[in-house]
Amino acid sequence: MVTTLMVMVSILPGCGSSTEAEIELQTSPEAVGLTELGEVLRLYQIQFKKPPAKVADLAPLEQMAGMVMDPIRNKTIEVIWGVDLPDLGEQPGLVESKEILAYEAKAPTEGGYVLFRDRTVKKLTAEEFNATPKAAPDHSSKD
Repeated sequence: MVTTLMVMVSILPGCGSSTEAEIELQTSPEAVGLTELGEVLRLYQIQFKKPPAKVADLAPLEQMAGMVMDPIRNKTIEVIWGVDLPDLGEQPGLVESKEILAYEAKAPTEGGYVLFRDRTVKKLTAEEFNATPKAAPDHSSKD
């Protein structure tokens, strides 16, 4: 009876239901990969006190990076390297920074998922992508 009630409450409109976009963010391999990349970039910056300058810099965290490394190497995900994250806390998006940090390679022409500097992920149209600022590498990073 309790299980039935919990199921009924979870499917009622407005009772914690997720939007289609939220569900897609949690299930799309591209969105999940970019979310994972945000976490790997955060952990790298915590450990090394600077952002990674190239994909090879992520080698120490490769086991953790899992499914996102191949798309980066195959260029289906593009990353703007050397960009400091505005916040290294666990929760993404607490310090808003809507500059694109990484994105599906098709995003400029077809639209696709992007990872912002605040480590949030969103699907943009090609027009939205091209109108959104891109992150700039921090050339003053500590070595």
